[in-house]
Amino acid sequence: MPPKLSIGSQGSSPFTPKKCKGCGSNIVTTEPVNCNKCLALYHPGCVKAQNVLQTENVTLRKEIYEDSLKIFDPVKASVDALRVDFEELSAKFSDRVAAIESDNESIKNRLDTACADITKNTVSIDSLGHWLMTYWLA
Repeated sequence: MPPKLSIGSQGSSPFTPKKCKGCGSNIVTTEPVNCNKCLALYHPGCVKAQNVLQTENVTLRKEIYEDSLKIFDPVKASVDALRVDFEELSAKFSDRVAAIESDNESIKNRLDTACADITKNTVSIDSLGHWLMTYWLA
């Protein structure tokens, strides 16, 4: 794994000049870039010129990717379980809706039959009333 870098004066003394691992010259800046693995110091420009940070970024990307996979797998399993639960509940809901629609159709048929009976009985009552008015009360 490439060394990790940070900005600061880690491992250096203000009285002893340190050499840049990149170019070999003395570091006179107050903010050299330190390698967290080997404590080597770099000029900020030398870090850029030697692609030390680019190597660091590639390593960091790999670590982030690996960490994201550790998080992704349980989340994916949870989402898959929720999907199964949703499909089961959706099927139960569809079955219940179908049962309600069937019950409603049965009730509608019974109401239609009752309405037809009421209409037939109304006609019979009207005929009987007419007969009573004509023959009974006359």
